[in-house]
Amino acid sequence: MHSSSPIPPAQRTLSKYYKISTPEYIEFRFELAGIFRRSLALLLDSLVCAALLLLCFLLVLLVFQIPAVGETLGPLSFLFLIFAFFFVKVGYMWALEWFFGGKTLGKYVMHIRVIQKTGVRLGGMQAFLRNLVRPVDSAPWFLNAFSCYFVGAGFALFSNTQQRLGDFLAHTLVVYERPVRLPPPIQLTREEERFWSNRKYENCLHSLTPEERHLLLQSSLQREELSLEARLRVFRALSQHLQREFGLQKPNNLSDEKWVLSAVSKLLPPPPAKENSSP
Repeated sequence: MHSSSPIPPAQRTLSKYYKISTPEYIEFRFELAGIFRRSLALLLDSLVCAALLLLCFLLVLLVFQIPAVGETLGPLSFLFLIFAFFFVKVGYMWALEWFFGGKTLGKYVMHIRVIQKTGVRLGGMQAFLRNLVRPVDSAPWFLNAFSCYFVGAGFALFSNTQQRLGDFLAHTLVVYERPVRLPPPIQLTREEERFWSNRKYENCLHSLTPEERHLLLQSSLQREELSLEARLRVFRALSQHLQREFGLQKPNNLSDEKWVLSAVSKLLPPPPAKENSSP
């Protein structure tokens, strides 16, 4: 069973986080999406919905221009437009959030996603429930064209987890996914290859614990996300740990980061050999 709670106010910064603890005492932190970012995503989705509704309206005009169809189904055109409005406003959000893991086009552009409060992927029922209440969240409806969700925004502002009414009903959260900049590939010089080809150093790397391997790999993958000062501190600490725990000696001409990255490259599996295709 999962236990979850918002981060206490004393630990918050400008961003709000939601913490989930598993029975194995593993903690996951999700950054909650702010009202401004969610509003921009909603505005983009509203423009898409408006384009779809305009397309439905033009389709109705085109179909009912046919004499036989217009005389038979003419009185039902208004009902068709009401159905199309409900289907687009609710069905668009529901379908995309369900099939694309909590993302619509607007959410994709703004790097936000809807998840369940347990931290798992959004399900079809949760997506349906949170969008079924959207007409209530979007009141007053005469300002809906401007994406003014006064009821929903009010609930989100006074909620520690920034949930609107639909989120409370479906037990969902809207989280922000920071774009990750992929670091450049690690390329070793001949000197570094000779250094790590030493059997003693290879044995040291193989004796690393899973936690140490994970720390080295994650630091290398996320190094572009760190500030220069934090980056220097992190790799200095990793370099000192390798030298202290395993008796390794860093070459003087290599920086701490470059030396740690060369060690990480030896932990990674070798790339698959390219097969020579015969003509």
